Amino acid sequence: MPLLDNPFSLTGRSAVVTGAGSGIGRGIALVLASQGATVWIADVNDAGAAETVEDIRGRGWSAESASLDVTDPTASHALADLIADAHGSLDIWVNNAGITADSAPSVVSDEELARIWTVNFLGVVHGSQAAAKKMVSQERKGVIVNITTGGVDRAIDGIAAYTSSKAAAHQYSRSLALELGPNGVRVNTVAAGWVESGITRRHFAGSAERDRHLQTQVDRTPLGFVGDEYDQGYAVLYLVSDAARFVTGAVMRPNGGTSMQW
Repeated sequence: MPLLDNPFSLTGRSAVVTGAGSGIGRGIALVLASQGATVWIADVNDAGAAETVEDIRGRGWSAESASLDVTDPTASHALADLIADAHGSLDIWVNNAGITADSAPSVVSDEELARIWTVNFLGVVHGSQAAAKKMVSQERKGVIVNITTGGVDRAIDGIAAYTSSKAAAHQYSRSLALELGPNGVRVNTVAAGWVESGITRRHFAGSAERDRHLQTQVDRTPLGFVGDEYDQGYAVLYLVSDAARFVTGAVMRPNGGTSMQW
């Protein structure tokens, strides 16, 4: 393959980012749109999705909104059909939607586990299966990226349902990469580092511990600062671009180096 003039260009490509109505998902969507992709903002939060679309279009880029409940096994397939019909191909699918809650592993309830796993794991499965069905049959093969968490690399006792669901998605991604590789479809994972955005802001809303927790994150990060949603977006950009054409089954850890520590 010859040296590419602009391996990060996404001009002419369609992309789905689930949970892009806020937080990391919004950051990913903005980064992909900045490189020329038409980004579909897929979220159960219609108001948030509309805000992301307005932000992207206000910068002169291209975006559409789609109401999507990732827990509905048919909804992701319907969206994949819609986008493939509208653009001629489905090029990028980013499974980012996720929820969390506080529970120690010794007391976490079946109800909480079911609620979080349905979004964080089955939502990834639904989106990946819908995307794969389209991508393996089209001429230009696509890319799937699943957003997990740096929490899969360390024990965190207070959010057992969240980290366990993300660990399952982590392993599912690698298995899917093995299956789809011979068809030319790449599957990768971004184990997102802690960022003060979206889900973490909601988690600490009104909490007196917010500042202390933020300083703790800074102190345990070798680079000495906490990243933001765009740092996660640029990691996704690399994985969905032609620059990563030889990368599948990989896990990127944009976390300032926190996963290196014991």
